[in-house]
Amino acid sequence: MKKLAFVMFSVLLAGCGHSSEGEKTPKSKEVQGEVKKEKAEKAVNKEEPADTKAKEDISGKPVLAYLKEEKTNGDIKGIGMDPETGKKVMAITQEMQRSIAANKAWFAEYTQKNMKEGEALPYSPKFGITEKEYQLLLDSQNNSEMIKKGETSVEIKRQGDKLTVTAPNSSFKTAVFDLKANTVKTKYGVLSYKGKIEASSEQAITGPWSGEAWKFEDGNVKTMQDAQNMDENSYIKSVNFYVGKLQETGETLIYFTYRELKDMKKSQEEEFIVLK
Repeated sequence: MKKLAFVMFSVLLAGCGHSSEGEKTPKSKEVQGEVKKEKAEKAVNKEEPADTKAKEDISGKPVLAYLKEEKTNGDIKGIGMDPETGKKVMAITQEMQRSIAANKAWFAEYTQKNMKEGEALPYSPKFGITEKEYQLLLDSQNNSEMIKKGETSVEIKRQGDKLTVTAPNSSFKTAVFDLKANTVKTKYGVLSYKGKIEASSEQAITGPWSGEAWKFEDGNVKTMQDAQNMDENSYIKSVNFYVGKLQETGETLIYFTYRELKDMKKSQEEEFIVLK
């Protein structure tokens, strides 16, 4: 996640062994050899399937590299920081929002002149906060981490080309992967596949992880100029669904985000589920 995305969204739009039957008596080596020979002959003659079942080709079905049919539990986590820093960041954000709301025309012009892709806006006293406070706001992601806020049961079930993930206590509740179309359906829309996520040291909140991404976008705010001229008719909707594996622990990660601006009202959800 880029500092730019964090700052602009918070400012502009507001203003992730043993069987049960007991031990079986082992066969002797001679008997084992005869059994193996007989099975091989029958397999060749198609009288009996071979011992090893052919693995499914999961190319074009990237979610299957991370999710399999099972009933398990997961920790629900959100993004947070230590309480003291969190209060400071919240106060700074609110003060900056008030200042920008009072200087909309100036901010639109300042943004148009100074915005560069992948970079945060340079500091200005008209932000209504000090340069040190602005830097703390930009660095806030580096002080954030995944914090557990609950648990949920997780059931992953497959029927044909549909893989359904049900997590009752999560924000998305149910997600249905269409393995043939490589899409995922949520209550907020059908998301298209967007490609792989590579593990990176920049993934400061979660720690490095790799996986796959699906995304849905809608709305009439598509450019920086659109963002500068937002009004009651402006509409933005963005939904992301990620499935992957945490590099440090090897745990499976489900990361979900939803953001919407409609009638100048903002709605958003961001949640992580770490499968146990």
